[in-house]
Amino acid sequence: MVSTVEVFPPSPESSCLPNLPKALKWGNMGMLGETLLVCGGQNEAEQPSQECWTLDNEDAQWKPHNNLTRPRSQSASTVSEDGSLLHILSGYGTRESGRSIYSMQSMGLKVPNEEHKLVVSEQGRTPYHSRLASAVPLTGGDVLVTGGRGTEHNVYLLTEKDLSTLVPRQRMLQARCSHSSIRIMLGSDHVMVAGGWDGRGLALDSVELYSVGQDSWLYLQSLP
Repeated sequence: MVSTVEVFPPSPESSCLPNLPKALKWGNMGMLGETLLVCGGQNEAEQPSQECWTLDNEDAQWKPHNNLTRPRSQSASTVSEDGSLLHILSGYGTRESGRSIYSMQSMGLKVPNEEHKLVVSEQGRTPYHSRLASAVPLTGGDVLVTGGRGTEHNVYLLTEKDLSTLVPRQRMLQARCSHSSIRIMLGSDHVMVAGGWDGRGLALDSVELYSVGQDSWLYLQSLP
């Protein structure tokens, strides 16, 4: 487990970035304006963490930030469309909590850090939880959540003003978790997902493209 920070493409400035205060994996990271925010993850004791730190351009030193309400690791995360909040969805909690986390916490630099429950709209408002999923912001403020351990094929549109309700969308062609996703503008919102593991834990090289407007998936050329 490492504490180093890297930037791509490399630059003279990025070579001066300080290490994280503590080594961790499966943490959540986002740029809020000119400040980098890192929250949660799994620490060297192999336990979920609730610590958060910020790094700004002025002194290039990590500073403690408000902690998460609860320790969480392996969470999906994304920055809000206006760049003011880091949304951290579900994840893996402590043994005492039963591990599954049924909430999202939105962390900002100045605003209150709010936590609320996540529910699936078309399943009797069933509480939602997953880990190793991926999330991307869409035009208008909604969030697309894909895959995750135990929900490998599933796709949800996280909507409503407080981003509390997940609306099921067309499932991915390939089951996957711990994958990458990114929004692409091709005349309208599209989301590309790549790699990850399938439901059996096998590494994937497949790539898919999702049309938000048409609610449909297609395969693209696989990764090298």
